[in-house]
Amino acid sequence: MTKPNSVVRQFDDTVDDASHASNGKQTKIHASSSTLRKNATTLGSGENRFVFKKRLFKSTRELSQDPVEVNMLYAQAVYSVVKCDDFPVSEKVALQLAGLQAQVALGDPSNQPKPEYYSDVPSYLPERISKTREEQFWVPILAQAHRQYGSGRTELTAKVLYLSCVMQYPLYGTTMFAVSYRGYWSYGNSLILGVNCEGIILIKPDDKFVLYEFRYAEVESIMLDPSDSFITISLNRHTSTGSADQQRCFVFETAQKNEIGSLIVSYYPALSNWITENEVPPKKSKGITNEDRVRLHHNLVVCRRHLVDTELLRKPQDPSGGFLRNTLRRLSKHRLEKLRAEHGSPVHDHGETYKGFPHAYWAFSRQALPQSLSKLPDQEEQAMLQVFNSILTYAGLGQN
Repeated sequence: MTKPNSVVRQFDDTVDDASHASNGKQTKIHASSSTLRKNATTLGSGENRFVFKKRLFKSTRELSQDPVEVNMLYAQAVYSVVKCDDFPVSEKVALQLAGLQAQVALGDPSNQPKPEYYSDVPSYLPERISKTREEQFWVPILAQAHRQYGSGRTELTAKVLYLSCVMQYPLYGTTMFAVSYRGYWSYGNSLILGVNCEGIILIKPDDKFVLYEFRYAEVESIMLDPSDSFITISLNRHTSTGSADQQRCFVFETAQKNEIGSLIVSYYPALSNWITENEVPPKKSKGITNEDRVRLHHNLVVCRRHLVDTELLRKPQDPSGGFLRNTLRRLSKHRLEKLRAEHGSPVHDHGETYKGFPHAYWAFSRQALPQSLSKLPDQEEQAMLQVFNSILTYAGLGQN
């Protein structure tokens, strides 16, 4: 159980620290903790070895025999209980834990304890419980808890008892993220999304009640919005738990979407599709050349002519009337080419007229179409023309 920034962000720092330690000359390790054996011999850099595992998740509810590991788990458990209030501890349990914590920090209580030893109430109790009384009332209560629950225990024993109590809570070993649910249900929008080695948990923030719990095998996919702070969790249609009408898609808003996604993938690599889709830097595309533009334009013209040859398109009407058409008929082919060479082709033609289909036929029109582009029955043609007029009206180009 770790905090998000220590889960995801500090791997590089760990590798750097390992590199510095392995390259040092005769690096000495001084055991300052009282739980370490004081007769340990000093080790040189050549006697140490760092072993890195890609994924190594031990059982979170089994106590280790290593005192160093117990120290780290104890410090993390105190932080989760006192500072984060991650577990729904009652006042009685909170005082029991505070008594064990005082035993670790202060040792055996004296017959006349000093009040200043227990004056830092926020260091022993979560704010949810400490705010129920004034601070001066908590000092004798904490002193009594120290005598009742911590007296006579060694430092390591007190830490083990503290961990044994905290490990009983279902949320132990779960990293929690504050999220906002984007949808409508009776639980409110402010939620806690928990991630652990077994699955994903949706938790109420006020009483830490578990609303939903999904195993990773029940999760179909996770998707991170590349532009907004949204993460979408989709469940499989057929799961071993839940009814047929159970909700299958959950959308949450959080600034820690990348941390959530990285932690989920660390526990369950099968859900790593979002990394390949959203996190891989885009490949640099090769710049398009003039030859590429000419080739693409040629392919486009060829495709248009294929459409014309299939006779699926309705030949456009000549807006210039019959006068110009009859005049052009009188011109010989040689004279027509000469006129085109002298005056150039029309601006909107671009030399793409093919069998009576000009370039303007393929371009967007700001005016209503007199007929459909493809050959349709009369009823369908009228419907298509109305649809196009509606598009023009929606774009602000229609005529009343």
